[in-house]
Amino acid sequence: MVEMLAVLAIVALMLFIGMPVFQSFSARGMTAATSGLATTLRLARQYAVTKRTEVWVVFPDGRGVYNVRPEIRKAAVSYAVIASNRTTGKLEYISEWKYLPKGLTFITNSTFSVETVFSSYSQGTDRTTEFPFPSDSTNFSQNLSAVLFKSNGQSYRYSRTSSRWTLGAVPNRTVIPITSARYIEVNTNTGLVVRYNDVAGVTNRVFLMNQTGQFRIVE
Repeated sequence: MVEMLAVLAIVALMLFIGMPVFQSFSARGMTAATSGLATTLRLARQYAVTKRTEVWVVFPDGRGVYNVRPEIRKAAVSYAVIASNRTTGKLEYISEWKYLPKGLTFITNSTFSVETVFSSYSQGTDRTTEFPFPSDSTNFSQNLSAVLFKSNGQSYRYSRTSSRWTLGAVPNRTVIPITSARYIEVNTNTGLVVRYNDVAGVTNRVFLMNQTGQFRIVE
């Protein structure tokens, strides 16, 4: 009994010592996630203004069946930048796929006080938010949540009610939530999300101001 109590005391001490380290790693991961996303949004807007074209930052969210089934791993954890080629009119990837740090995901199905990027999504026969996936060299396409930057520097989200890209209602913001309080299970054989699992954690939000195309990070 004495030995068992001693072992438990040692384990408790190790957990007490290790918890701040774990929290520090988690905080650094969240900082890296929000700053990386902010950099991508900034560069996408700059490309749209400079090249005088339309640019989308796309977010696979796990809705529907993924034609390229292993790519379901990108659901809720990745994003990329696609631009319209002014010469050919075709959509082209202008960035590699970027991933959130391990242990973080986007929240794709929560309700916030403003519209999230994951409500920027067409449905049914409306194929407005279908993009080549996972690259522009493939014959497959996927319905992806997205933010659109136009050449005027403003950002738009797709409205299912009006079936068009819009600045949205006042306060004209689109939120992109990142959390450590959820992880997802996927099935690469079926190309489907199996389930979302909620755990203890924190959530940061990137607010994209549609009128200006600028953003701010809220912890």
